[in-house]
Amino acid sequence: MNWKGFRKGLVLSTPIMTGYIPVAVAYAATALSTGLTPWQTVAMSLFVYTGAGQMAAVAMIGQGVSLLGITTAVFIMNLRHVIMSTVVMERLRRSSLGVRVLLSLGITDEVFALETAGGQAKGADNAACFAGIALGAWASWVIGTCIGCGMTTFLPPELMSALGISLYALFISILTPQIRQHLPLAMVVIVSAVTSTLIGSSQGIIIGLDCQSLQLDGGGPEAYNETTYMQGGPAMNMMVLTICLALSTAIPRILPAVFISRMHFSRGARKFLRLLPVSVMAALIFPGVIQSSPNAAACLTTIGLSVFCGLMNWPPITAVLASAGAVWLLLVLM
Repeated sequence: MNWKGFRKGLVLSTPIMTGYIPVAVAYAATALSTGLTPWQTVAMSLFVYTGAGQMAAVAMIGQGVSLLGITTAVFIMNLRHVIMSTVVMERLRRSSLGVRVLLSLGITDEVFALETAGGQAKGADNAACFAGIALGAWASWVIGTCIGCGMTTFLPPELMSALGISLYALFISILTPQIRQHLPLAMVVIVSAVTSTLIGSSQGIIIGLDCQSLQLDGGGPEAYNETTYMQGGPAMNMMVLTICLALSTAIPRILPAVFISRMHFSRGARKFLRLLPVSVMAALIFPGVIQSSPNAAACLTTIGLSVFCGLMNWPPITAVLASAGAVWLLLVLM
């Protein structure tokens, strides 16, 4: 390996590390409050490694969505990685198949943006540089999760509630710029949001995608503790769910690495893949933010700050920190 390029990648990943750690802390706090153990929470970060996907999975666990529903929703959200992986693998075409497959597992939205827009080194140096960026980002996500698991016992309840609701700020801040640039997406968001709020997140996802043949069951916030996905108890259920989520995350990343020489996407296919995550996230946001909010003021504060940060095109971490801080201050003062 070209260690010089690898070290360069680690240095370049510093901004991602700075943003990932507090979001991972928020994810850990929410996962623990949902009923997951610290080991289960960290295992998802180790093997699933998809920020929005993990947060969505935790939200759906809290809402009692089935294993099939959670896996399907996360897989749909991660379909955008097919395009991202294709672009990155094109730059790494000369690397061996094993190297491409391994590096593809590190592709996230932020890693993709840094790699493709940052003008990184070409050729053999690029594989080492990308490895540094991907490893730095993944390590910071796992470290942030561990910090969150360790800190939650010392954090006050108000801060725990604020961190829990902040995950929906991430979704809103991601969706807002897309809606602003492409107003027709507003219809997708409205349909998914309204249906999911009225009849449940999983059904809202399906209606938003217009997939009438697939029906997913929803439940209340305590459904995770009562629902049995498979025989073997909650620990076995989470192990199976983690494996399914790891596969649903890895497959869209790995496929382009394996078939890069034969993969070509039309403009229509790219647009379709871009719409799927929008529908899924919209179906999760509104029932989730209502259930997670301790009161109406916290709910409106989170939505307002997140939309504002999105309209300003600020990084999603800004919305997460701003909403968490504002809700915490609101709860303390009340």
